[in-house]
Amino acid sequence: MLAVLRRRDFALLWTASLISTIGDWVLLGALPFYVYQVTGSALASGATFMAEVLPMLLFGSVAGVFADRWDRKRTLVVADLLRAGLVALLVLVRSPEWIPLIYVVGFLQSTVAQFAGTAFSAFMPRLVEPDHLGPANSAFSVTNNLGRLVGPGVGGLLMASLGLGAVVLVDAGSFLAAGLLVYLIATNAEPLSAPHAGGSRFARVRREWLGGLRIVGGERWILVLLAAMGIATFGDSFLTVLLAPFISQVLGGDAALFGLVLTVRGLGGLVGGLMIGEISRRLLPQRLIGLSAVALGLLLLAVTALASVPATLALIFVAGPAVIGFYVGAYTLLQGGVADEYRGRVFGAYSTVTALTLLVGMTLAGTLGDLVGIVSMLVVSALLYVAAGVTALAFLRPGPAVAVEAQAV
Repeated sequence: MLAVLRRRDFALLWTASLISTIGDWVLLGALPFYVYQVTGSALASGATFMAEVLPMLLFGSVAGVFADRWDRKRTLVVADLLRAGLVALLVLVRSPEWIPLIYVVGFLQSTVAQFAGTAFSAFMPRLVEPDHLGPANSAFSVTNNLGRLVGPGVGGLLMASLGLGAVVLVDAGSFLAAGLLVYLIATNAEPLSAPHAGGSRFARVRREWLGGLRIVGGERWILVLLAAMGIATFGDSFLTVLLAPFISQVLGGDAALFGLVLTVRGLGGLVGGLMIGEISRRLLPQRLIGLSAVALGLLLLAVTALASVPATLALIFVAGPAVIGFYVGAYTLLQGGVADEYRGRVFGAYSTVTALTLLVGMTLAGTLGDLVGIVSMLVVSALLYVAAGVTALAFLRPGPAVAVEAQAV
């Protein structure tokens, strides 16, 4: 990880990601609470998350087409500028009548993020050698967990002392800073192959989108990986919805314990990011994916069986490296095994699968949790993790890698 961070362009992208991630979590740590405080409605508060998940389902796959057509660095810079402007609109929210603007901004900001996210994932392999993809992805997992640890607390303090406007300006400023850092990257980010000519613009986009789907459908290992990721995300959606009820009803905890569990989860992920960088260089990505998912399932089974506060905190922390290992393995496999000119579209397909399983799983968890019991649903979640891991270990056999070497201008 230290080796990849010594690379100027990678360090710029990593720092930009860290700044914007902290800014995002500053807003996420305050905005849902603000909506609930103003409206008194849990549904209204939860809708802030739904507004951000929906574009993943609607635009994730299509955004991948443009990640393969456009200069990826320029896409990231423009996306940061657009998101800064969109988030800044939230300073207008001063009363319940303006709450709908939060949903509109959240939807539009997440839509832009789909284009930025696929461009980011597709561009990153050009900044490091293929055998450093694992440590590079681990480095970005560190930024995500640092953001989770730092951002919500800062957002809460700003909200309490200066109001929503200060929170909004911090997040908008983080996008501007990130865009400036990405602009300084010198690595070639232009498409390696020219877009298809002929026909209308819509026809060309449709043709390239279908071409990406053919790549996904024609490579058995990609289908197996997406299936394993979908199964795991489906199980993770149960845990996301039912963690708070489990802490309250089964462990007898309160909001303070819930916050502590989330903090411990973030710390475990941070430690995992520091560990997995080296482990990923010693394990094949498919084995890292499979073993990590099985470990997550077994740890969650232990949490439900022991049902105690100390055990939950300890096991949630230990699960951190397994969570990071699972996603680092998946991203490394896709980045190293898909040709550069199709990488954006494959990541777009991954985003769509993730969003679909997440939305369906969260809906089912909320519906069935009261009917069959929280612990029973968490056991199902654990078994889904195990199933995802077994699927990867048994069936994931990627073909010859077609990774693109790091290309400097």
